[in-house]
Amino acid sequence: MKSLSSHLITLMAVLAGSAVTAIGQPVVTVDLGGTTFGNNLAVHVNSGAQRIAPARSYGYEIEGTVHGTGLLAVAGVVPPGTDLAELIETIQNGGSSFLSGKQANPTGTLPFRVINRTYSGSVDVPNLPDASASVTLLGKITATGLVRFDVTNVNISIPFVPEVGTIVFEPGSKLTVSVSPVIEFKSAAATVSEDAGSISLTVKRRFNSTGAVTVDFTTVVGTATLLDYQLTSGTLTFADGETIKMITVPIMNRAEAQGDRTFKVKLSTPGGGAILGVKRKEFVTINDAP
Repeated sequence: MKSLSSHLITLMAVLAGSAVTAIGQPVVTVDLGGTTFGNNLAVHVNSGAQRIAPARSYGYEIEGTVHGTGLLAVAGVVPPGTDLAELIETIQNGGSSFLSGKQANPTGTLPFRVINRTYSGSVDVPNLPDASASVTLLGKITATGLVRFDVTNVNISIPFVPEVGTIVFEPGSKLTVSVSPVIEFKSAAATVSEDAGSISLTVKRRFNSTGAVTVDFTTVVGTATLLDYQLTSGTLTFADGETIKMITVPIMNRAEAQGDRTFKVKLSTPGGGAILGVKRKEFVTINDAP
């Protein structure tokens, strides 16, 4: 029969494991459905139990549909099913381009702000004087990895109309924040004998293994020349869930002694939302064969 202390140790281990799982998610969603904003009425929602991991870069996307209440509904200014991007474009031309993007976080520390954007402009309201509208959208990650979304500084006004109504996020509306995958070499340097035939270098995808990402690579001449190795280039594609890829460079065996000589392999042009890590180059030293 287990002692009380054994039960407590087991419980603490389970709780600790749950905490690690909650904090380490690569993608977190904040549900906006049903939240309402308007004059003197702001939105403050968060991801609840879902928490995101500290990372060097985050991608974000705010999407969904909205509808108006009060005069905004009666006048048909914000009918049901109005796309959020369409509403932002109505307020400020070109503004919807900021509803998604990527923000670099070089230190990899939290808290961190993924978007802070204020939209303002005039709105053409049929059969009514021109309206004005402004709103601030703020998405941020707290020090504990909680993702928050705020709609503040809301001002919707129509001349001579004291109460214009509110705007409601419809079901399915959300803010999604994702950790950007980091692609880099496993090592910064490697050594190979000239009679080895080839050398294989390991490239890793870190932090987020969801979805497909790509990266280009090429060899760069150093003190080693193309008599020492074969020029190699191409694109690595990491499939969904894949975290390791290999680059193989053929090595030439030269009869005469050359001494140690080096070349490097360089990563560039990451795709699929990935970014390059610190180890984006690996130096290869070729030794003379015994």
